Amino acid sequence: MIKPDKLTKSYLFYREYHKQPGNVLVHKIFVPILLHTAFVLLASKDLHINATFGSDGASGHFQCDTTFAIPAFFIYFLYYLRLRVSLALLYLPVFYLLTLGLASFWLSHFEVSLVERLAFRIHIVSWIVQFISHKYSEHRRPALFKNLVQSLMFAPIFVFIETVFSLGMYSHLKSRLHRLERERTGGLQKMEKFLPKADNELFPHEVLHPALSQPEFRRITSRYVIRPLRQTDLTQDYLYLLDVLAAAKEKPSLYHYKDMFYDMKKRYEDTYFIIVAQDHETGVIVGTASLIIEHKFIRGLGTCGHIEDVVVHPQYQGQSLGKTLLTILIDLAKILDCYKVILDCDEENVEFYHKCGLKRAGAQMKLYLKQH
Repeated sequence: MIKPDKLTKSYLFYREYHKQPGNVLVHKIFVPILLHTAFVLLASKDLHINATFGSDGASGHFQCDTTFAIPAFFIYFLYYLRLRVSLALLYLPVFYLLTLGLASFWLSHFEVSLVERLAFRIHIVSWIVQFISHKYSEHRRPALFKNLVQSLMFAPIFVFIETVFSLGMYSHLKSRLHRLERERTGGLQKMEKFLPKADNELFPHEVLHPALSQPEFRRITSRYVIRPLRQTDLTQDYLYLLDVLAAAKEKPSLYHYKDMFYDMKKRYEDTYFIIVAQDHETGVIVGTASLIIEHKFIRGLGTCGHIEDVVVHPQYQGQSLGKTLLTILIDLAKILDCYKVILDCDEENVEFYHKCGLKRAGAQMKLYLKQH
């Protein structure tokens, strides 16, 4: 396995959020615009530095009048030098043109206030376009929500790297980065190929067949695959889907999630039934829900089904997908001979669960033993 350096680590981090060709193209267009307009705004603001140093007997004074664009330029370029010197030097003419060069041209040939207004508006529109692209192409939040500084610093040279690769340059670097990307992200797909289906799924798919055979689900199942959670589903995309329901401040590694999966499967067999809805066209998991079986001494060793973590990606809401997942779990609870199913919900969701056939019963009491 290749040992990643600073460049490869940064590239793989950013690449994780920019896999779709359409989204990469949007970034190739709008990241340079964002960089340029940001430096236009920085270059329009004066920066005055006055410093006195030394003792009374031998003191000195330093004064410098510049703009905020100058220190920003050097901070960026020093960051690129740390990633890869040869790549930074190749990028330098383009970077200078996009930042100091064109910014100086606009501000010296046109009214400063006009340039500032245009730059600010174009900057905002460019951000909006990128957010929309992430939502509809990647189905996830941009990388800056994960690491703001690294994303803002690396985005311009990421676009340059992708452009250089498309021109056939730096083929050795391209091979290295893509090989490491395959080692990092391709392992799950390879594992799925060689794992027996029974080992890869949390519970046997056949358990769902009676519920999925209902005519009322045909419209949903024609667009979505409703199936058990698989070990290979445990990716950042799936974890982001869970964040829609409740965002975790700190996330364990994917390895810990996979360990939990096997605990649920092997140690607590016939207890956890987590299902997912996968878009037929994109392969993206857009919904999930859980049924947890509680074995009791009362009611003649009865079983109770707890429905938890019903969540649908915001882009796919309003299509009865959540109701479908919930109904399938209720049918599954009947098959597993549960005498009742229960769930907790916020007051605002009570009406939704009423429509799914559940009724208000009692009151929920809770005591958080840890801060989440």
